[in-house]
Amino acid sequence: MRYAVKYHEVTGEWLVFDIGEGFELVGMHPSEDEAMVQAMKLEERSHRRAKWATAPMAEATPQAA
Repeated sequence: MRYAVKYHEVTGEWLVFDIGEGFELVGMHPSEDEAMVQAMKLEERSHRRAKWATAPMAEATPQAA
């Protein structure tokens, strides 16, 4: 899973982090349910993008005759 939900004891908020490439805060919520909903939506979007992403095509080079 690319997204993590953690409780912050000082602020009393639920934080959503993107842990895929580095560690980035992407959301703050008053309830765990709201944070989980955001994390699931982001996870779903990430999977959809990965599904349709393709590797770059190699450049065509002329063949010697």
